[in-house]
Amino acid sequence: MTGWFRKVRAALSLGGLWGAAATLISAAAYTLIQLVTSGSVSWAVVLEASLQYGAFGLAVGTAFAGTLVAFEGRNILERLKLWRIALWGALMGGSFPLIIEILEGGATWASISAMTGMTAFAAAVGASLSTGTIVLAKAAKAELGSGGPYHELDPVADRKLLGENE
Repeated sequence: MTGWFRKVRAALSLGGLWGAAATLISAAAYTLIQLVTSGSVSWAVVLEASLQYGAFGLAVGTAFAGTLVAFEGRNILERLKLWRIALWGALMGGSFPLIIEILEGGATWASISAMTGMTAFAAAVGASLSTGTIVLAKAAKAELGSGGPYHELDPVADRKLLGENE
């Protein structure tokens, strides 16, 4: 498998994980908001919002992966600083609501200033997901290197099993 294909696959995989997380977070948030404000839940609204935020999470996660490759690509996993990862995640998460507003053509100073709460929430979610992603990756790498349950895997045999070229 070529290097670029692996990077694209990894970016889309990370985007898919972020999309799933955004779907779950938005479903919980919309359900809670509806219960507090009206006392009942419209599942159609929850489903629509969850799917929209899932697509948003897919785009943000993929953009975050691209940002890591572009700006942190020379660093190995152990040298990545969590504060920088959180910053990249917050920038990616916080910029997407503004980009969507601009692309829809309704961007005015009033609409952008009204979106500060949503932008701050998206930035916080982006920072949390990016930091969590790197912490899990570091933990998985430590587990693999410490003789954990997956230490005995043979990469050549795994590639043959998956039908990939060496």
